[in-house]
Amino acid sequence: MFFLLFSLLLLLLNALVSKFFANRFQFITPFTICTSTLSFVITLLFSLTSLLSPDMNNSMDKNIFAIPWTILGDSLNHPLLEINNIALFFLIPISILSILVTIYAYKYFLNKKGMASFWCAYYLLLASMIAVVLSKSNLFFLICWEIMGLSSFFLVLHESEKQETRRAAWIYLSLTHFGTFAIILFFICSSTQKLAPLSPTTYSVCLFLALIGFGSKSGIVPVHIWLPKAHALAPSPVSALMSGLMIKVGVYGFIRALMTMTSIHTINLNFALVVVTIGIISGIGGILMTLAQHDIKRLLAYCSVENIGIIYIGIGLGLIGLSTNNLILATLGFAGGLLHVFNHALFKCLLFLSAGTVISVTKTQKMDKLGGLLKLMPVTAFCFFIGAISISGIPPFNGFISEFLIYLAFFKTTATNPSIIKIELIFIVAAILALAVIGGLALFCFAKIFSIVFLGNMRSPELALKLGHQINQNNQSLDGGKLIIIPQLIICSLCTLIGFFPSVTLPLLINPVKSLVLLSSISSISVITQIEQEFSSLQSIFSTISFTFLLFGFLLISFFLLRKIKIKLETTKEKSKIPIVPTWDCGYHAPTTKMQYSASSFAATLLNFFSHFIHTKKDLSIHFNKYFWEDAKFHSNNLDIITEFFYRSFYHKILNFLSHFTRIQNGKIHFYLLYIVIFLILMLIWCLLGA
Repeated sequence: MFFLLFSLLLLLLNALVSKFFANRFQFITPFTICTSTLSFVITLLFSLTSLLSPDMNNSMDKNIFAIPWTILGDSLNHPLLEINNIALFFLIPISILSILVTIYAYKYFLNKKGMASFWCAYYLLLASMIAVVLSKSNLFFLICWEIMGLSSFFLVLHESEKQETRRAAWIYLSLTHFGTFAIILFFICSSTQKLAPLSPTTYSVCLFLALIGFGSKSGIVPVHIWLPKAHALAPSPVSALMSGLMIKVGVYGFIRALMTMTSIHTINLNFALVVVTIGIISGIGGILMTLAQHDIKRLLAYCSVENIGIIYIGIGLGLIGLSTNNLILATLGFAGGLLHVFNHALFKCLLFLSAGTVISVTKTQKMDKLGGLLKLMPVTAFCFFIGAISISGIPPFNGFISEFLIYLAFFKTTATNPSIIKIELIFIVAAILALAVIGGLALFCFAKIFSIVFLGNMRSPELALKLGHQINQNNQSLDGGKLIIIPQLIICSLCTLIGFFPSVTLPLLINPVKSLVLLSSISSISVITQIEQEFSSLQSIFSTISFTFLLFGFLLISFFLLRKIKIKLETTKEKSKIPIVPTWDCGYHAPTTKMQYSASSFAATLLNFFSHFIHTKKDLSIHFNKYFWEDAKFHSNNLDIITEFFYRSFYHKILNFLSHFTRIQNGKIHFYLLYIVIFLILMLIWCLLGA
């Protein structure tokens, strides 16, 4: 615990130093980068050694390490901090990706001035995420949760000169505090069980409050509307942190709430079905809105909603297993959900960092202006390609492994338990079908974004001219420096490692899964034995997967090597180089960039098929010169139905209501003094009545 406290203190020290000294001394920012890296290396090593330690196998112990605390001399019921298996698991992606994103961010903002406040908020966000995961006391948890929300708010607000950025930041702040209010109510309701046992109604209300409160941070539908706005307008390293890590802290909060409530009552089957349903709606709704986007960062933000849906599907299946004493479903469901937390953190950070490199070079997020960047940014294109395959769940990369565990939960459950309850089976089948649909649409979506951004030709002539001039000046690719490329390549290697060798994740998963499954009322000794047997079975399955993937990789590499050798022999024999000619243009003598697919036309067929769920606003303008048209422009904008038909009217009503109170703030000091006098009189009356 001492090492984690030391890491937290280092990050807090970095925040203070950055705020007060970064603008004065140039060496301060590199110094804080080094100390924050040291902090997260310590956290990572401590988390790995503790999670893999034999002492952590006793998952029934929920206070493995704890620090008591007091306020005003009165000891509180809960210790301040604790370390358990779930917290250690979440600390691993937080530590790894915080190091890499921080290094990337240093290079990304290297030539920008006035960054002291940014780095202060940045380190506060990193420290608060660790503190939230380690918090045991509800009060301390809320304090750290609020710091996390406010620091991320100021990071989103970094480019505050833009009106749309300010609007996105305030929407994010309002949804954050809505979730915080629900979490406070959850803590109040759940704490009443110390006085008397909770009634079934109160228990259900507590679970619902936890789902809404923590779900608003993780981005489940319908409290997801802040994600596409905040992620799209925040700086790219901030988007990577928020989408890759911060929303996972919301998932951790929900799991923490489940652990609190399951220690009081067993999980109700109806609530488990609600979690699965929300996961299905978030997954399918998120990927449909992802398909409709033209902005690269908004697209990635909606994709986060989709992947949070997959995580909640896995957790929901685990809860169904707990509520029905189905150990196989509980084990594999929780394992799939937790592993997808880790996997999504990896490839979503990778995608946002690669997108940030593209945006920093092209100065635009609009996909319809991009194209042909594979030739100009080959390393960035490669990294984005690995991230796209991983997030689509395509083997042999890590996204496939976590989704495979959820599929395996379904197949093993139906094979070993043919007498499964009908309503339960319907929801499990619906979840698996939804997962298949999500996977197919995700593959289509990322085929769209990669082909539009990196293939073909540049769609904007002005941008093509600008980038061509930069290439001629620098005589090198536009991928950025080593500090931009290396973090992306490390994440690529991690995605590949987990895909080819999924067995490396099992030692990290077994203890957190035990902690969750042992919350049920089943005998702990038999449960531990069955969980270990299930993981032994997974070990053999993953070994087969590794062998298959390695064989496939060997054959693929051999094919390309033989092809390269054959081409080299043919060119040597003919003593001439193979001519390079333009791609066959289907008979067009003068092809133009306008003949390429746009981001909207690429997905038009699918969007028309799902038109009942996606509201499309179309704008067609045609200019005529007497009898013949001279110019035509078409613009389409796909709107979020929940945002347009609920939140927009809701926010307008709130603003109209609050506008009535603007008279109170009239700018006259006499009225402000009167308010103070009235308040003091009311306080005096209250004190007299109390006496």
